[in-house]
Order: sequence, then structure tokens, then C-alpha cells
Amino acid sequence: SDAGVIWLAPHGGEKNNAIAISNGMQPLYSHQDGYTMALASVDEAVRNAISTGANPEKVVLLDNFCWPDPLDGASNPDFAHKMAQLVRACEGLYDIATHYGMPFVSGKDSMKNDYSGIDADGKKVKISVPPTLLVTAMGQVDNVEKVITTNFKSSDDLIYLVGKTTDQSFTFSEYTRTYKTENVENLEIDYKENYEIYKAIYKANNSNLIQSSHDISEGGAITAVIESSIGGKLGVALNIDTKNTNAYLFNEGCGQFIISVKKENQSEFEKMFNKLPHALIGSTTENYELHIKSPDTDTSMNLNKLEAAWKNTLEQKYE
Repeated sequence: SDAGVIWLAPHGGEKNNAIAISNGMQPLYSHQDGYTMALASVDEAVRNAISTGANPEKVVLLDNFCWPDPLDGASNPDFAHKMAQLVRACEGLYDIATHYGMPFVSGKDSMKNDYSGIDADGKKVKISVPPTLLVTAMGQVDNVEKVITTNFKSSDDLIYLVGKTTDQSFTFSEYTRTYKTENVENLEIDYKENYEIYKAIYKANNSNLIQSSHDISEGGAITAVIESSIGGKLGVALNIDTKNTNAYLFNEGCGQFIISVKKENQSEFEKMFNKLPHALIGSTTENYELHIKSPDTDTSMNLNKLEAAWKNTLEQKYE
């Protein structure tokens, strides 16, 4: 699931109260900019909480810094850059937290994450971790019976991609890092639109319109779809109306979700999102297979093979 949920009644809370606890961490973005990394980490934590049913107006945050030494010293020649990344990260935390109205209520820092030693040839080496933020979100779930899970629930449900997909956000994907197909640009977030999406998901869930929800993060929309399929042991038929299928399906822009909806709720669901970016991209099937059709591809894959790949290590070879 996208978040852990704690039912509060056994701990003195009201009968149906619960708290969703989720995390976001995007250290690979720090190679571009600490500011970008902070934005992406916060938004991922928030998306996970919202995707599980949390009320966006009742979300608080915690930061956990894991940083290379940013202080001046003879053995730390790039300290200024590390300090600059720290300042940029703090600016990012401030900007996104104030735009979303989600306060940081606690946190911790670890600022000496460097290794100094000798390599196999006897030479002195220093290895520093990438500047990293782990952000935790805690959001109130008003009714524990309305917790959303990521797995598809039944066949013939409609699958929506909710949120804005752009060519710019594709440059921050695992796909482009793996195949080195794009130049990385600055990450841009439409705070206002994202927050409206979060409120709409919360409202739609309280109206019993959402079958499943999964935030889009590493691997993009296609990975979220496959994970939801694995969880529900259901197949998927996607019909993508774009000529650049890879850029669409592997896009990792902030504020995006894969949501499934019963066909009888299509009209009401789309009405709630009529002023927000959303697209009907397919439906679930009984056949445990992934079928993708678009102007530039028409392909099918056995989900048993994809499930095996998902559960195994990167060293394992697949056909």
C-alpha cells in the first residue's frame, strides 16, 4: 500500500479515526538540485497519504536529513557545494509546505555521512552519501472504513490517470536515467492544481467513488498500473491516445495517481474532476495480462512474468 494506517480507537481516539503514515524520498534528484529533491520528496509523501484516504487539510510533515558533511575542513574540499545543497533543500521544504499548508512538526538530521578509508590499492578515498531527505507525512483519515488500497478490486473497472503529465516531468524518470534519453530540467510543481487534485480525491473517496488508488512515483504510470494489477491479480487493457507512449507511461511528474472506478460511477467521478487533469486510460480484465494499445504500439505481456520480475533482484535475467 501507499501508506500504513493506524486505527486510533484502541489508543484513545474516536471510533472511526485513523492516521495514514507515509514517506517520500528522492535522493537521485539531488544530483540536479537540492531544491528539486526536497519538492519531490515532500510531494511523494503527501501523495501517498492522500492516495490512502487522508484529508489534505489535516496533514503534517517531518523531515529526516541524511547529509554529507557541509562544514569547512582540510579533508572536505567540496563543503561549500554540500552546504549550498542543504540551503536549497531547506528552501524547497519551506516553499512546498507553505503552499500546501502542511506544517513540519518534527524531524532530525544526520550531517556526517561520509566514509574515509583506503581502497584495495592502498589509496586514500572519501565517499559521501548523496544529499538525501526522507520526508514523512501523517494525515488524518476521518473514517477508517474508507481507507483506500492500491490493488485493483474487480474486472471491468475503469482506470484513470489523474494529474498532469508533461514532457518536462518525463526528464526526471527512471526511464530517462536508465536509457539517458533526455537532458534533465528543473522540476516544476503546480502547487495550487495539485492541492485541488488532493481535495478532489478525498471528496471522491468519501462519496464511495474510488475502488483503488496508487500514487505514481518511480517507474511512472505503467509501474503503478502493474503493481495494482499484481495486488488484485487482475489484468489490464490500456488504450493510450498519444504518439509517444513511453514518455506518457514512464512519466514521473508530481501530483499523479492511478485510480480505478466502477463503470456505474464514471459520470459522477469525471464530474468531480472536470476542471482538473485526468484521463481514462483503460480498464481491468479477468485475464492476467497487460495489453497496451496506442498510435505507436500494440503489445501484450504476461503479468506472471512481470510479477516475477517485480519480486526478484536486478541481477535476474528475463526474456
